[in-house]
Amino acid sequence: MLVAVALAAAGCGAAAPSSAAPSKSVGPSQSGTVGVPSTPPAASPSDALAAFWIKPADNSTVKAYRLDLAATTAGDGATQVEFKVQWLSGSFGGCSATQPTTDRTWSCTVDLLMLGVPPGRLKVSFDVLDASGTATAGLAPARTITYVVAPPRPETKYTQVSVKYRSDGSRVEVDKITWTEPKDYATEFRLYGVIGCPNESEATDGQPCVVEHMQLPLGSLKLIKKVDGTTRSMVLTHTITAELCGPSLWCGDFGALVLGAYNRYGQSIFAIPVSSDVCYGCTY
Repeated sequence: MLVAVALAAAGCGAAAPSSAAPSKSVGPSQSGTVGVPSTPPAASPSDALAAFWIKPADNSTVKAYRLDLAATTAGDGATQVEFKVQWLSGSFGGCSATQPTTDRTWSCTVDLLMLGVPPGRLKVSFDVLDASGTATAGLAPARTITYVVAPPRPETKYTQVSVKYRSDGSRVEVDKITWTEPKDYATEFRLYGVIGCPNESEATDGQPCVVEHMQLPLGSLKLIKKVDGTTRSMVLTHTITAELCGPSLWCGDFGALVLGAYNRYGQSIFAIPVSSDVCYGCTY
């Protein structure tokens, strides 16, 4: 560290006192001797801040909602490491590591989905704090990663808005599906009808035709409607005849509806807004 030192000198060019002149005591403020402050002690190597990345690797691809971050520091000056994640909107999120391992590794895990970090290119960096709470940035260059994940499953709600009966015994039913989904994850939502009742068996009588985690048969899905990624609801209108038609939805071919979220990296697990119940052995 360079220390700027101001030099105070006696009047330049002043004549030296005559040898015949009596000597005169000169106080400190009148001395022509230059006063130089003592050099501060050099910082101990253990107090110097230096830090290096451990993970993620630069230009790596992240395929999960949770991101592990880790760095190592040299010396004993660090008391905390704050990791930051930045995306295109300029927003920041992150996590803090307050306790290192014995080899001076600081790590924490950030939930990108919970923070609302959208898929795409991200920049990660960290600051190192010392005992005074002063944060030092840029000890290691920021790293770029690509967050490559499909959207999470939508959380759905199915509501029958209205039913109007006609004189011929038929009725017009209006239904609404609403859902929640993190912003900027989905570019499209698709609603499918599930043909038939895949879960039908004697053992499952009275249970839903479609349940979570079941594999849907190939060819059992029929696209009903698709909307863009900013949409969070659909309205469906159906005219239902007066004929007895069993437990299927709208007296049609569908035993259930499923909704999926999509982006360029893939599709979510299907949500099940509504399902008919198994009526094993029923005939109409």
